Amino acid sequence: MRAEKRAVAASSVLAAMAITALKIVVGITTGSLGILSEAAHSFLDLIAAVITLLSVRVSDKPADADHQYGHGKVESFSAFIETGLLLLTCVVIIYEAVKRLFFHHVEIEPTLAAFLVMLVSMAVDFWRSRALSRIADKYDSQALQADALHFSTDIWSSGVVAFGLALVLIGRRFGITWLFDADPIAALFVAGVIVFVSTRLARKTIDALLDTAPAGARGRIINAVRNVDGLLEVDRVRIRRAGNRYFADVSIGLARSVTFQRSGQVADEVTRAVHNVLPNTDVIVHSIPRPALAENIFDRVRAVATRHNLNVHDVSVQDLGGKLHVEQHLEMDEQLPLKDAHDRVTLMEKEIRGEVPEIASILTHIESEPATIEPGEKIVQDAELEERLKAVATEFPEILDMHDIEMKRVRDLVYVSCHCTFPDELPLARVHDLSTALEIRFKQAAPELFRVLIHPEPSTDNRRRAMTHASAKWTSETKFEGHASHSIAVDGSSKAANSPMELALIALCGCTAYDVVTILQKKREPFTAVEVHAEAEKAADPPRVYTAIKLVYRVRGKVARKAVEDAVKLSEEKYCSVAAMLNKTAKITYEIELGPK
Repeated sequence: MRAEKRAVAASSVLAAMAITALKIVVGITTGSLGILSEAAHSFLDLIAAVITLLSVRVSDKPADADHQYGHGKVESFSAFIETGLLLLTCVVIIYEAVKRLFFHHVEIEPTLAAFLVMLVSMAVDFWRSRALSRIADKYDSQALQADALHFSTDIWSSGVVAFGLALVLIGRRFGITWLFDADPIAALFVAGVIVFVSTRLARKTIDALLDTAPAGARGRIINAVRNVDGLLEVDRVRIRRAGNRYFADVSIGLARSVTFQRSGQVADEVTRAVHNVLPNTDVIVHSIPRPALAENIFDRVRAVATRHNLNVHDVSVQDLGGKLHVEQHLEMDEQLPLKDAHDRVTLMEKEIRGEVPEIASILTHIESEPATIEPGEKIVQDAELEERLKAVATEFPEILDMHDIEMKRVRDLVYVSCHCTFPDELPLARVHDLSTALEIRFKQAAPELFRVLIHPEPSTDNRRRAMTHASAKWTSETKFEGHASHSIAVDGSSKAANSPMELALIALCGCTAYDVVTILQKKREPFTAVEVHAEAEKAADPPRVYTAIKLVYRVRGKVARKAVEDAVKLSEEKYCSVAAMLNKTAKITYEIELGPK
């Protein structure tokens, strides 16, 4: 970006030098005030081009400790200087034109060189204005825009001067004396063009230097920010420009109950809304806490606690004979002395009563906010204690199941945690009441418990439903007793019971047989028997996984072969989870045998 802007500014300087020199030479030789005024105009354009080049070099510097908003305003300042130079040119041109018209007539000599210089000047100005406009629009450079505006008006002013010289030439040839004054009149027109351009440029540069907001931008930003979810109000929007960058300060009102993290998320959304209006904008968002219109008494109590940077929970409000009584739990630093903690709570309670006058009394339970990691150890499962706790849970009909019971010892105190399943539709308030009652009953049934944590789960919790538990207990030699939903004997040597690999084959046969039976039943196929036999090959080296399995489906009854084939295919490709696992190491093939009833 920097190289492209500097290159076009430098080429503009070189072109301005050449055009200015040509106009000065031709203007002196012809005596044309129009050409001399154009030369003066071009000379100031040269100065302006040099200033533009310098300002572009400075404005592209990044922000630093002394210029936190960058150096972009240098471009606006250079444009302001260019405006002053243009107005100074106008004063000189108008003075000389009036002098020649009314006080000191000067003979001029229109020549072919004069016309050629003006045509070359127009061509060069056209090339410069196009190049500068393209880069100025690409990088939103105010200095390059000012230069482009200069050179685009130079085309018309040069054309007017050439036209004035042509009228002088015609007046001489045909003896029309009043046309001899066409040259100073053309100079006055050039001055008028310069005044017009200078006025437009001055207005833009002064607006930039005085931090005038872009027309309509503030309203568009306010409308965009108002659409951000969670805002109570848009308090203030301020916009300023430095070079090609905008800076926006936005103050928004948020509910005072909003967390600090949520306010940061809202600020990000506000920033995106501003960028949708002005893409290249540095945005600062200031959040102001405000009371929401729909605040209830609980929100107002929590808002006061939040103002004191305290965490209040379990807020309860009772109406006792027309007077409100508040009970609440408050967490404070565990290292804080009791007196300091009590003083802070007393001050907070006073503010709550001041903000909510309808509250008659407040009772605060002060809790320590843990900030220390305590060493502990897991306790081997106590079957007798588990049974006692599960028996207590059966006293509550709404508790469908209790599982994942864990016990640990911390500071010689026993901690217990468990998961309880409740109906999906049970209100959260009722779940909390049941959990509290269950905790009390646990401690009554097992006084050794110090702390109980109950995690509630809905009955449709997929994570729990997908979890299967199994175990194997060694009994003797190579024999084990397996437990899942039922017990089964396992023998690693296959002498007294099935081996683990044989059980895997049995699981495959049972899994796919169940699928086939279920599918045929749904299709109302009249089968009378279903058997699945498996033959398998193992790998030669450990681990000796199955590498090939052949399944034979034997179905009896008046069953259509197509129905059986479809059922087997669905089981193998979609439903049988055992097949899906074994397929990772073994190629499973099958055949179907149909027999009469």
